[in-house]
Amino acid sequence: MQYLTKVQGMPASVEAKVEKHLHNFLWAGKNGRTINKETLYAPAHERGKNLLDIPACNEAIEVTWLQSYLSLNDKHPLWAYIADRLLVLNVVQSDELIPLDLRINQFTQQWKSNTQNVPKDLSRMLAVAKKHNLKLQGLAFPRDIIWQMPVWYHAKSTATRALYSNKRNKLNACLKNNHRVRTVGDAERLARHLNNPNHKSHKWCKCRPCQRTCSNTGGYCSDAHACFTQAKRLLSALPDKWNLLTEELLEDYEACELCWQISSEDCHPFNPKITTQGTLVDAFRIFTAKVGIEDLPDTHIFPNLNYNHLTVYTDGSCTNNGLEDANAGAGIFVSPDSDYNREIKVPSELMPSNQVGEMLAIKEALEQILPYDLNIKTDSMYIVNGVTKHLQEWKDKGFIGVENAQLWQVLAARLHERNALTTLEWVKGHSGVPGNEAADWLANEGREKTQLDLIDMTIPQPLHLSGAKLSKITQANAYTAIKVAKSLSHRYQEARERPRTEQNIHKALESIKQAMGKNPSRKQLWKSLRNKTISRNI
Repeated sequence: MQYLTKVQGMPASVEAKVEKHLHNFLWAGKNGRTINKETLYAPAHERGKNLLDIPACNEAIEVTWLQSYLSLNDKHPLWAYIADRLLVLNVVQSDELIPLDLRINQFTQQWKSNTQNVPKDLSRMLAVAKKHNLKLQGLAFPRDIIWQMPVWYHAKSTATRALYSNKRNKLNACLKNNHRVRTVGDAERLARHLNNPNHKSHKWCKCRPCQRTCSNTGGYCSDAHACFTQAKRLLSALPDKWNLLTEELLEDYEACELCWQISSEDCHPFNPKITTQGTLVDAFRIFTAKVGIEDLPDTHIFPNLNYNHLTVYTDGSCTNNGLEDANAGAGIFVSPDSDYNREIKVPSELMPSNQVGEMLAIKEALEQILPYDLNIKTDSMYIVNGVTKHLQEWKDKGFIGVENAQLWQVLAARLHERNALTTLEWVKGHSGVPGNEAADWLANEGREKTQLDLIDMTIPQPLHLSGAKLSKITQANAYTAIKVAKSLSHRYQEARERPRTEQNIHKALESIKQAMGKNPSRKQLWKSLRNKTISRNI
């Protein structure tokens, strides 16, 4: 069934039949169901059975169709070329005035297909793209990706459609028909001639670029300067993130920043690059927030000419780790008399644990310490590997299934906000390293604090990268994301409310506490019900 659905899609009628068979198997045709399907869809630690959600599974398969369809390179499948033509020929009424030869791809341009006039498979694929907010999104883009974007009806253009109209501007017709301008790269190739020192700002200019440009059109273009200017006007309508006319792209200085970092066996640098790597397909993200990010962040790392450098020790501490009454603290130590030394109480909403304490200590250190080059020493390889090895992979998959995802996202933003280098170094814990011992003592002090600390979990809008990269997401990741989104809906939350079950769970937890002196979490209790019972004869 998985293969057929992947290849052919699952019609709504078949989906309904499969759902019916599944329900009959679960409830044996009984009308009075003791447990609803919304609860059974939940994972085991949320009192569910992790039941296969057929509609969510089908949507995940359609996400993989989008992945194949938007492989705008040599991996573009044959069916996608046919789909392109069908979608281009069937547009909504308001987009019918857009010339047919300029309709390239609706996900990179400002036009939409009429889903009622295309095959149901394509209609479902477009519906999934809309439902899960598929869009062009990234913190910054390299020239290679910007060049590949269509310049006509650009998805991110701020211009009105009058700018692209042939009737209002004959220069557009010349650019389209004579110069064969289709992409941002084509327009930039013409506009850059305006910077030629030998170029004159009139139609009779005889500079080499003007002569060559006119001859390449077979003499049909008689005013190369006007076409250069119009190409620049098209580019000027693009926001800074997509505009090649800006003085400097982020990738221009990101390339040299890592040269200043010294990596050794013990010292691991954080990679500050935020520019999306790859081709145009890597610019698409799905499961994004409704509000996009259009402003460029300021992540420029300046050379440390004064050699200002600071070493900071961080540590986390937790009692009853993993239990309902877990209590954690975070410690930051720089030097005995430093104003940067801190003990922090981990709030309960962050799910206190040793790892959370470690992460919170680093986050707070990054926020309060001036933009010195910073060497963070920690006894947690989980943190070192997460920051220096896995962070980019987690960002690509939208932190789906990553433990402490929210805190990792905030930590990533704080690292990118710094205008200085950051390195991490692992030290052995409780081995007599003075700085580590001091950070551990501060973490213990923070754990015992009665007054909560104010923790800033906001992410600046230019650095708030939501969703997952379409080219990297798997069907399993998409399925997980869809199920999580469904579980957060009001209908699902309401359906999962089971007061009697909550009363029984409360009684069970109280009994465990009285009998064993421990206070397990609800998550632990539900997971334990799936474990095999171990008995021993005495």
